[in-house]
Amino acid sequence: MNKNPLLVLLAVFLLCSQAVQVQAASLYMDPPFSNLGRGDGMEISIRLDTDEAADECINAVDAVIKYSENIYLADVSTGDSIFSMWVEQPTIDAANHTITFAGGIPNGYCGRIQGDPRLTNTIAKLIFRSPGNVIGQGSAATSTAKIEFAPETTAYLNDGLGTKADLALFGASVDLSKNPGSEFKDPWRDAVVTDDIKPEPFSIDLFKD
Repeated sequence: MNKNPLLVLLAVFLLCSQAVQVQAASLYMDPPFSNLGRGDGMEISIRLDTDEAADECINAVDAVIKYSENIYLADVSTGDSIFSMWVEQPTIDAANHTITFAGGIPNGYCGRIQGDPRLTNTIAKLIFRSPGNVIGQGSAATSTAKIEFAPETTAYLNDGLGTKADLALFGASVDLSKNPGSEFKDPWRDAVVTDDIKPEPFSIDLFKD
């Protein structure tokens, strides 16, 4: 049976249009590509995006992140996190080069508030430093470190049913130089040094049960 070429072309167009419109929640690292001089430090933010067109909200993430042996993970910061509840605080396993965490937000994260120019979708910040010794093998001037989400990383919809979200995962790549840069860079150290905000008042109550 002969098919009308126009109908075939229209069907292909509709299928392609639907494929383009299909979106999913995503966990990604920012920046995705960067350079790190010998002895320097840097921050990589873990961010969450949702399919706002579908009114998608994510209320929990259970993540495993793996990073290369040729880069040093110094700390994990959750001070600016959109998550207010943690089942498992970000935990570094230096021996296996992994980070694990499980947390969430009541009523879910539904995307950036309209009109807010800031990136308010940070879950955590990974503080990496160059090891400061010879990196890589042979005579190459640079080597590359990978920071990636493991396949078992999961996000859950805010539907009251614990439904797993369709999730896209995007890691990061860091080019490590064997040579120091023209100036020392460590934004996390600078932030700690300049922090002059006093802790909030608190009290300790002792009860005997």
